[in-house]
Amino acid sequence: MILTKFDIGQRVWAASTSGSPTRMVCPDCLGERVWACTLPNGEHINIECPTCNYGFDGSRGTVEGDYSYSADVHEGIVSKIAANTFDEEVNYTILESGRYFNESVVFSSEAEARACAASLASEIADRVRIQNIEHRARKRKDHPGSRVSYLRREVTNKRKEIERTLEHISNLQQQHPRMKIAEAK
Repeated sequence: MILTKFDIGQRVWAASTSGSPTRMVCPDCLGERVWACTLPNGEHINIECPTCNYGFDGSRGTVEGDYSYSADVHEGIVSKIAANTFDEEVNYTILESGRYFNESVVFSSEAEARACAASLASEIADRVRIQNIEHRARKRKDHPGSRVSYLRREVTNKRKEIERTLEHISNLQQQHPRMKIAEAK
């Protein structure tokens, strides 16, 4: 038989956390939303920043940073108790929030729930921070599969194509001096 801390109909407070992404200025375009590129012929063009590009929405000038986590407390009345006999885990469904919570985060006072929620939020933030540091250490900023790498290759390929075209035009002009070639505008 599993013993529970609370009964159906009892008022309780449950600790939880919520996370939301922070927004920061794009590190590649510095919020300008475009990259200024110079072609081999000296022409200057602007292309949309691929780092802060969001598909059909275009570049925004901002990117999502790390998540910020905050402590939440849900007050309500226990409407259902579910016990797992395998690992003796007890979950409570709280009527007002419609959510269920593990017994380890359900308390009889709001102060206890707030302290637990603050501890959970801090623990999650620390764990995510460590994961991000490890992830950044493993992965080069511009790894071969990234969109930035792809666009850099495309710019390089287009530059080479422009250089070949200009060389071809120059050869044609030398072979046929009376031929007039229209200037691109």
